[in-house]
Amino acid sequence: MVPDLFIVGATKCATSSIHYQLGQSGWIGPSMPKEPRFLERGLSIETAKEGYNKCFGGYSFLVEANPNHFVIGYAPEKIKLVNPDAKILIVIREPVSRTISHINYFRNMRPGREATKISMLADFDLDKFDCEADYVPYICEEWGNYKPMYIETSCYIHYIPRFVKLFDTRIVVFEDYIENPQGEIDQIMDWINYPRFELKDTRIRNQGEHKWQPNESSMRGLRKLFEPYNDQLFTKLGRELWTS
Repeated sequence: MVPDLFIVGATKCATSSIHYQLGQSGWIGPSMPKEPRFLERGLSIETAKEGYNKCFGGYSFLVEANPNHFVIGYAPEKIKLVNPDAKILIVIREPVSRTISHINYFRNMRPGREATKISMLADFDLDKFDCEADYVPYICEEWGNYKPMYIETSCYIHYIPRFVKLFDTRIVVFEDYIENPQGEIDQIMDWINYPRFELKDTRIRNQGEHKWQPNESSMRGLRKLFEPYNDQLFTKLGRELWTS
């Protein structure tokens, strides 16, 4: 019993909501917890598979969601070893709003400890890490160095090709999902060849209080920073990701 579908992110793009809503179908078994984290922790593939056996009930199609898998360089290959036929759902969002939401989410979790100056949010290369033990010092609260991930997570073009070359991959845009959750879930069900169903709960999960907002100068800087990454992604999506 290993996942048939991995929802891989990015952070603050409604992965929790989609994971929960797919579980309303009656045919799909969502992992409990949502993020088992077996592939992050440097466990052997055999141990990871044993762990997955404890996360699912008796469903015919299994799904887990973990945004960290999107940005961790070794995650696609580990997923391939766990299930070579897995499907990958990538959820992305207009990058400036995603970055701001990410900052606010962690500011709410640990007030006073998160950066609010865009100049502090530098790029971050995760490719140098082989397992969670290597990258935890860079993202763990006690080390106080999560800040660079806010920017890097929004550079989607760095990560999407890793999954596309290995898996049957679908990309969902957060703004489309927010506008029409039923329609997006219907398309996901068509993609995995399961019957459509009517959503009973379309609430967005894990929404925090979004209080901090960059000044206009910082907003311009963020838009300029993400522009080349968005331009590259446009050729894959056939649409812009800017909302304003």
